[in-house]
Amino acid sequence: MGKATRQVDTEAHTAYYLIASATTPGVSYEVRFNRQYHCLQCLPQLDGPPCQASAQGLTYWHKRSALCREAEYAILKLAAKQAEQFEVEATPEYQQEQLEFTLEVASRRLHQAA
Repeated sequence: MGKATRQVDTEAHTAYYLIASATTPGVSYEVRFNRQYHCLQCLPQLDGPPCQASAQGLTYWHKRSALCREAEYAILKLAAKQAEQFEVEATPEYQQEQLEFTLEVASRRLHQAA
């Protein structure tokens, strides 16, 4: 999985993975999502040779590597978001705001019950 690199196609607004061949040094493949067929597709990078397993319709490690990297990317992105949220919630300003909100909600409920 260490040979998979996430890339972003800014024109198509999509992410894809460059996967280095495990059997042929210097050869890489692009694993992209094919919107027409709703599946991952392994394409030769630049003018490189096509993926033999892909050409034969077999499941191969290029797709698995790209999927693992994308899952890892999503987990890291979520962890960063949670860490940022934790930092914000730890500030005195946020805690004061939450206290005021809680008091306001409690006050409304008290007036509604009366």
